Amino acid sequence: MHCSQTLPENYRELLSIDLQKDKKTALLVNMAAVCAMVVLALIGLLLVPFRTLLDFSQGFGLYFLRLGVLLAGMFAYIVLHELTHAAVMKAYGAKKLRFGFTGMYAYAGSEADYFAKRPYRHIALAPLVLWALIFGLLSALVPQEWFWVVWILQIANVSGAAGDVYVTLRLLRLPRDLLVRDTGVAMTVYSAE
Repeated sequence: MHCSQTLPENYRELLSIDLQKDKKTALLVNMAAVCAMVVLALIGLLLVPFRTLLDFSQGFGLYFLRLGVLLAGMFAYIVLHELTHAAVMKAYGAKKLRFGFTGMYAYAGSEADYFAKRPYRHIALAPLVLWALIFGLLSALVPQEWFWVVWILQIANVSGAAGDVYVTLRLLRLPRDLLVRDTGVAMTVYSAE
């Protein structure tokens, strides 16, 4: 079973994860995100100097085009990240999805579905893996003056998935029979008694 619309009778709540309400965990996850940003920024600096993003030598038009593409790319990435979660949820049998933005997090979730452990790991990590591959390939293919446009999107991808990675790590040692209900901003984990 990958997904169920009903919780089996013998299942009880094992734990709940809500990064909106659990400020201590949210701080930990955001610190991990900042660390990921710093590490990826340093890797980017080893590959291409940052000044290439700010280069006016080819004219102000190209400079502003790069900044415009970066801003549009950031917005598009947030939407695509959540659509990736949703596509994998649907592939595993989710019936009713919902999307939103809390002011701190964008989300895709379902109040009607319970996902098995393995499919839920795929749901959680799919955007990180898919977009890391896409942005990694693009950063290797674009001209040097466009590298930082793509690499900043890669930094946003990896750091923005800190919550997804945290949830995945929390589930690793839990029983195999667990079911996860992900409403988008909170996850409730159930297991058989």
